[in-house]
Amino acid sequence: MKQIDGEWVTVSDLIEKHERFIKKLLVPYWSSAQKMGYGRDDLYQQACIGVMNAYKTFDPEVGVKFLTHAGQHIRRSVWRGLNTYKPIKLPEHVIEIQVKVREQELEHESVENISAIVGHGREVVEAALAHMKNVIYADAEDEEGNNLMERIADRDNFDSVAFKDLVERFRQTLTKEEQFIMDKKLEEWTNIQIGKSLGISREWVRKKLLKMRAKYKQVS
Repeated sequence: MKQIDGEWVTVSDLIEKHERFIKKLLVPYWSSAQKMGYGRDDLYQQACIGVMNAYKTFDPEVGVKFLTHAGQHIRRSVWRGLNTYKPIKLPEHVIEIQVKVREQELEHESVENISAIVGHGREVVEAALAHMKNVIYADAEDEEGNNLMERIADRDNFDSVAFKDLVERFRQTLTKEEQFIMDKKLEEWTNIQIGKSLGISREWVRKKLLKMRAKYKQVS
């Protein structure tokens, strides 16, 4: 860990804390990246590499705030990633479908529904989705995280007093945010819906579910 802006943090902590800042920096690059076939998540990962480099080189004695320092590294990393990326020439209609899917937040919809909404045939929609980094319509949620919630929600399990006690002990190990995620997963919310409510990405929801699963294993 490293002390940054008065806090002891890891790289992961910084990425999670400043996710909105990172995404804001990526906005000017998205249009060019999309035309190249460079996925949104690829762009974000490239930005995270920039955060890692900023973490390694940050010196509080210089008197510069971390975000100012990180911004330079993020831009440099993204620019390098785009310049070294081998372009994929996607047909205009494929790009159009991808844009509509993201703008209308259709990632969780079935191929049939997406096809009806965007006005293209199933095969064309499947081709467009195949070029997206995260093909959410196929299986957006983290399987292990979902299985955990399914196990907790199983009425047969709740007939057992011992299992009820286990769930209560598990809940006590969770942060307020994790408890919120648990409650909403039990209400069958998707990772996308939970992420929107918390102001975080679905990827971070997935990672939090994995952490929760690890906590569950410790108490079970």
